[in-house]
Amino acid sequence: MSAWLQGGTLLVSVMTALWWWRVQHVGKRRFEIAEEALVSFALAKDALEYIRSPGSFSGEGEKRPRQDGETEGQRNRRDAYFVPIERINKTVEKFAGLRKTQILCKHHFGQDAYDAFGVLLDVRHIVSVSAAMLIEIAGELDFADKDLRREWEADIWGRKNEKDLLYTRLVEAESKLEMVCKPVLRHWANPLPMWLVKRLEPVTERVARSITTYL
Repeated sequence: MSAWLQGGTLLVSVMTALWWWRVQHVGKRRFEIAEEALVSFALAKDALEYIRSPGSFSGEGEKRPRQDGETEGQRNRRDAYFVPIERINKTVEKFAGLRKTQILCKHHFGQDAYDAFGVLLDVRHIVSVSAAMLIEIAGELDFADKDLRREWEADIWGRKNEKDLLYTRLVEAESKLEMVCKPVLRHWANPLPMWLVKRLEPVTERVARSITTYL
């Protein structure tokens, strides 16, 4: 009877230790993904703010392929519109791992986290397309749709205020991601009450000693 009792106690201890190990393992992984998601998003958002910065440095935009028959005015306008595209090419590494992080977030944290990263990629695409369209029409002095021109310019040159629609989308997406990921960081930084952790420590130690004895 004593042997049965000892075996049963060992089994319960082993199962408890395995459960605790799984809690720590899964929690650590979710913590890492949440941390990676917040950092990756913030870095990509910073890159987009740089890409859309209205100011430009000396020489920016001059790497644009020249078009035959450009006037000096057309060249200067096209170079200015090319600056965001040049910056997109410079910051490509900030977006390189976003797709992987986006998929991990979907499986661990749900659709809201997935959609937040979609906003980053969508904003970058909009900036690239709008810049290309402005370069295309830069030679058309009689381009009639002034509102469309202003819309494209608003896309490529950010103002970081409530009228900046792309910036507003980024801020809202980051807020939604934080609502999903920050509770994970807080929870898994200490997944169990300290009193329970202390109760489990001798159990795991006994399991380790018992397994060593049986081996």
